[in-house]
Amino acid sequence: MSMTSLLANKRCWTAALLAGVVLLAGCRAEEQRARDYTPGVYKGPQDQEISDETREQLRERTRLQSFN
Repeated sequence: MSMTSLLANKRCWTAALLAGVVLLAGCRAEEQRARDYTPGVYKGPQDQEISDETREQLRERTRLQSFN
């Protein structure tokens, strides 16, 4: 084999390996979307309750952002 052929072969293997890594990166369990879809029904984790103090702080922040 010539040096050019070996270099081309190495580049093909490198490209194939890189493509495989990119494709497998999307297979992580925490990144999978829900497969059981019902329109209008949220099936994600429950939101945590917030304290009255936190709720009031959020209201104040929204008041500061208003244009009125």
